[in-house]
Amino acid sequence: MRFARLPMEERPTPPAPRTDDRVAALAGSAVWAVSLVVVLVQREALLADDRGWWVWCCVAGLALGLVGLLHLQRREIKHRTAVRRARREARAAAREVTAGPARPSPTAPPAPSPAVADDEPARTPEPRG
Repeated sequence: MRFARLPMEERPTPPAPRTDDRVAALAGSAVWAVSLVVVLVQREALLADDRGWWVWCCVAGLALGLVGLLHLQRREIKHRTAVRRARREARAAAREVTAGPARPSPTAPPAPSPAVADDEPARTPEPRG
């Protein structure tokens, strides 16, 4: 009987499937909204049975569902922005590779040369030997 794990070959982690969780948040919020309407219609009977807290339970469920929906919407916007940025950078890199190094425009000022202090003499690399 072995208790130690045998080394397994490393496999790449598969990408996570993209799902639209906003649909689930919307469905849950809709269920809480319908429940709130039903509870408000039956409010007098619920208060008589000391179950008035059901109204606040539905309100809390609806509020949390809407907060979750806002969070998921922000996350989706950030994801789309990151994808667009990555595509834009990939296109720019592909254009730079095919076009070669960028040439300075004739109207652009010349690039500054490396600064050498006035009190230091310019150093030349010593030959190795």
